[in-house]
Amino acid sequence: MADIEHDPLFELITDALRAGPGSPVWRDAVSRLREERGEGSEYEMLCAARERLESGRQWRSISAGPGFTRKLMSSLERESVKGTSRWSAGWLIAVVSVIVLGGLLVGGIYLISRSSPAEQSVVADLNGVNFSEPIASTSFDGELAPGWSYIGSLPLSSNGELNPTTFPSAVKVLGGGVVCDTPAPKAEPFCVEAQLRIEKPSDDLIPQVFVTDDPTFSEDRGTSPHELVWLVNSDGMRIVQPDGRVADISQKLRGSQEARLVRILVGRSGAIVEFAGQRLWSGAHQLREGRPWFVGVRFLARSGASGQPVVFQSLRLLRGQKR
Repeated sequence: MADIEHDPLFELITDALRAGPGSPVWRDAVSRLREERGEGSEYEMLCAARERLESGRQWRSISAGPGFTRKLMSSLERESVKGTSRWSAGWLIAVVSVIVLGGLLVGGIYLISRSSPAEQSVVADLNGVNFSEPIASTSFDGELAPGWSYIGSLPLSSNGELNPTTFPSAVKVLGGGVVCDTPAPKAEPFCVEAQLRIEKPSDDLIPQVFVTDDPTFSEDRGTSPHELVWLVNSDGMRIVQPDGRVADISQKLRGSQEARLVRILVGRSGAIVEFAGQRLWSGAHQLREGRPWFVGVRFLARSGASGQPVVFQSLRLLRGQKR
């Protein structure tokens, strides 16, 4: 798996899923795969390519099949032409089929969600935990505080706020950010807490907050192969899991001059992501045991970007304690 994670195509697809549809890196990955395959929706094509690179790791799913709706509607139309004597029987069969299929879908989803140990772990590990003991923190006031390091190639300034100083011109996408040199505690819950101001969400400058178990950050974008990420672009907020699976929050984010807080709460096997005091997502964090975990923030910027619609104002790593 280590060799696969450092494969250029694997990294490109992972960055695309992390940045989301419409982003420059998304378009680069789709263009690359179109040359090789040329069929399928963009998201399905990216996920399928990533699964192939991961040597057959697959996600279980329950679906009606690609042609179910079309075949059902065609059948109903044929039945309606044959007259009222067979119309009732045809519709009855169709309705029963839909009900049975719906029951299977609902039942399957219920069984999968009910048996998920990750969701139970999130509640067990993080419910009633108070994150108030700082392990490391920085407010980006002047030089970067000791215990924190820059990652990626995008030039950044920490003169009161963390933001890019220049934007790429010769390359399509660059990234840069800050990571805490101190590993997060794995024997107890912890939280990465980033305060940021988002004047205008865009695809030109995408802010990210992450937890990774593989701090081999790429030189150009400052991304790592296996990380849990919160991000926001013009389409809204997303959570990207270490395996590349994307949780679309389906919530547009309005720009504001006010600072807002992103928190990723991490337990033994589960995590919770919050924005401005609202829970966005919870589930298995997929971070691997036996490895140190590191937290940080990052920007992805595309060529030609201008202005600074997003800045980070502070970043903290906190230890959790039961109330």
